[in-house]
Amino acid sequence: RTSAARVDRPRHKSREDRTCDPTGYSLQGTAPGLACHMTPLSIDVVSSDEVPLLLLVSGELDWGTVEALQLTIERELAKGRGVVLDVRHLVFMDSTGLSALLRAKHNASRLTLDFRVEGHQGAVASVMERTGTLPWLTTP
Repeated sequence: RTSAARVDRPRHKSREDRTCDPTGYSLQGTAPGLACHMTPLSIDVVSSDEVPLLLLVSGELDWGTVEALQLTIERELAKGRGVVLDVRHLVFMDSTGLSALLRAKHNASRLTLDFRVEGHQGAVASVMERTGTLPWLTTP
């Protein structure tokens, strides 16, 4: 049996009428064609009797949303449970997000627990490939 809990963290308090560049930083009064389409981070925790725990994440993983994911992963590792992070619906990840994944992998390794990333594609896979972290983050 599985159950899911969802955690939504908005990136900014208000997203209406913002003009921004692709990184989400405000460009008020410039670049009128760039609308800000930031997606909050969603974390679906799929609980079951099997380990490791599967976390389904979607949206954007960056400095404004990373804390929710870090806390969720840390909580499961502290329980002695490995984590598989499915990122197939993650549309953006910055260096803060990558750092959180690397920290989670390191902590899981120290505890001899499984932590791995699955479903990597697009911009997220590109970040991991360009930094050389893809093989380490995707193996148990």
